[in-house]
Amino acid sequence: MIPKCTHFMLVLLVGFLNPTKAHSTVDPEAHLSNYDFVSNPKLDIYRHLYDTTHPKNAKRSLKHLPQLLHDDSFRVEFQAFNRTFYLHMEPNTDLIHRDAEIVTYDSAGNPTTSKLHPQKYLLYKGIVVESDLSEDILNQEIIGFRSSYGVDSKAGNRGWARLVVHQDDTKVLPDTRHTYEGVFHVGSETYQIQPISTYNLHKRSLDPQIVNPSARPLHQRYSSTIIYRLSDQSSSSGVKKRDVAKVGACGSEGLVFNRNLTSSNTLPPYDWIKGGSSILKRAPVGNGCPTSKKILYMGVAADCAYVKYYKSKEDATKKILSNWNTASGIYEKTFNIALGVIKLDIRSDICPSTPDSSAAWNRDCSDSYAISARLSDFSRWRGTSSNDGMGLWHLMTNCPSGSQVGVAWVDQTCTTTTLTKDTQFVSGTGVSSRTSTEWQVVAHEIGHNFGAPHDCISSQCPDQTSECCPCDVTCDCKGQYIMNPTSQTAVNSFSPCSIARICGGIPNAKCLEAPGGKTPVSESMCGNGIKEEGEECDCGAAEDCAKDPCCAPNCKLKPGALCSDSGDDCCQDCKIKAANTTCRAAQSECDLVETCDGVSPSCPKDIFVEDGKDCGASGGGLKCASGFCTSRDAQCAARGKTANIVKACSAPVNVDPCQLVCQNPNSALSCISLQGAFIDGTACGVNGKCLNGSCKTGNISKCWANVISSIGRLIDFLCS
Repeated sequence: MIPKCTHFMLVLLVGFLNPTKAHSTVDPEAHLSNYDFVSNPKLDIYRHLYDTTHPKNAKRSLKHLPQLLHDDSFRVEFQAFNRTFYLHMEPNTDLIHRDAEIVTYDSAGNPTTSKLHPQKYLLYKGIVVESDLSEDILNQEIIGFRSSYGVDSKAGNRGWARLVVHQDDTKVLPDTRHTYEGVFHVGSETYQIQPISTYNLHKRSLDPQIVNPSARPLHQRYSSTIIYRLSDQSSSSGVKKRDVAKVGACGSEGLVFNRNLTSSNTLPPYDWIKGGSSILKRAPVGNGCPTSKKILYMGVAADCAYVKYYKSKEDATKKILSNWNTASGIYEKTFNIALGVIKLDIRSDICPSTPDSSAAWNRDCSDSYAISARLSDFSRWRGTSSNDGMGLWHLMTNCPSGSQVGVAWVDQTCTTTTLTKDTQFVSGTGVSSRTSTEWQVVAHEIGHNFGAPHDCISSQCPDQTSECCPCDVTCDCKGQYIMNPTSQTAVNSFSPCSIARICGGIPNAKCLEAPGGKTPVSESMCGNGIKEEGEECDCGAAEDCAKDPCCAPNCKLKPGALCSDSGDDCCQDCKIKAANTTCRAAQSECDLVETCDGVSPSCPKDIFVEDGKDCGASGGGLKCASGFCTSRDAQCAARGKTANIVKACSAPVNVDPCQLVCQNPNSALSCISLQGAFIDGTACGVNGKCLNGSCKTGNISKCWANVISSIGRLIDFLCS
């Protein structure tokens, strides 16, 4: 057994042309050998989780309604590589925390904090579906018969998908209105899909030029998105390798691979069989990982070099969210842990001539400033906000050190303070450099944060002191997995050994949260565009405030302003509107008009006609509920139109009467349970009304009084 030593390990993504050297360049002949265009895309948009009477809530064809919203679900169908793909997608609601913030900086280093609005970013997760089942599954999804997409096996599910959609509503042709960026997996192939502009931004010298539109076949002429298989990456000699450097008491010097795998109590040890390269069997894969989904909320920063490469803070932000959307898919399907973003720190694209000592990591690239030094400075900075509750902080840069494109501290998830080890600062941090597949680098480095070492390669297996994660009895993992020391582009999963290592440490990761369970650090925040308690107004970001005549960036009204047009419904030209001015129109005969009172800048609370009042055509059986004229049958018909559902189930068994249970159109003796509930105010039970999906029984004495009154009227009629 290797002598026990306790230390921190610094893991670098490092490039080798000669595996005996710890430095050299990335293979200049690495390139993409093949690609195709995304042709004839067809987008079917619908709302996956919704109330049953909203006019949006129906299948919408691209030719009728081109705008995709952040909380929509959709199916995209397209042709590539002589086949048709069907991707069924839903919003990734776990990625951006509801109270997420973004801090941006001007060229002088002045910060502006604002809310990270999920509605600005079209981020989705989903599955690839069999072609012959796609239409049936789509109809089931529209009516809510199928549950949210998961990683478990479902009929027709051929693989997972993560997409970001870029939408340009100024484009007329359907093929150019939406471009797609992300990754999906089918069978043994992983496909990367991206806008042509993104491909050109990352294009290497030997990557193929994109064919001009005029030279393409007619069906590809207007395509603005390309697709390629990760296995289409060709390389003559190898490539980017990840090396390991230790900081600590084991006497390691420079870049070494020998870390004692038994040094941490959070990691399951393995033993080499004496005299051979076989290994003993370890604990079952997944032992220790959560049985219900958890989220690791993170902070992500982008230095000036990264922002400069992407040309704007907004484009850098979009790329970061795309990276985390894809990397999260790998962690969710493997460990039942999603990656969430709760804070972004986006620097100016102008690098400071002299780095600010409080954020020394934000500087331009320099041969004298290694990526490991950037990590150390970033870790020191992270420790200044140790009470922010982030499980990890990660830095995106465009400054690799030679071929080193990533670095992370091992087994430091949930570490929020900064420790000093020799000349290095250590915390729950990592750094990834810009590459054509950044999401893989991010996933790899976070794997180190969770405690995974590199997978073993053949040259390490005879060495019983090598620190690596072995695969089966052969030891060599053959470069098949994310934690491989060589950066292989065609990998999208963790090795069984890495899974066992990470899951073994999960019980100690106390910062993992249930979805939606993390309490925000602060409840209100000036600059998020939302008027909150203690604020006179809130005009949002600095550029928005510059155009606002009423509100100042400090959330105070400007001199002479009585209210804010952007935040107050009863405000116009910074003055309160006259009394009886309509501020909220009635949406139906069950809704009431709200008017300004001439005193307050706020519109009164939305109020409706009393629930249960008759509405609509006489004899139609419709009644008011939460401002809508509807019925149980109408709500089932609205949701299940495509499946020929026309009425509610009359007497569902063992189900709350406010759950959306409808009559099976093919059997009078069975019901179909759909996602969601009857809207609040719908009649249920004995004189009851639905509220948040449950039936709240009404006043029994009032009910009996109505019955007695009705009987009395009947007797009077019979005796008259």
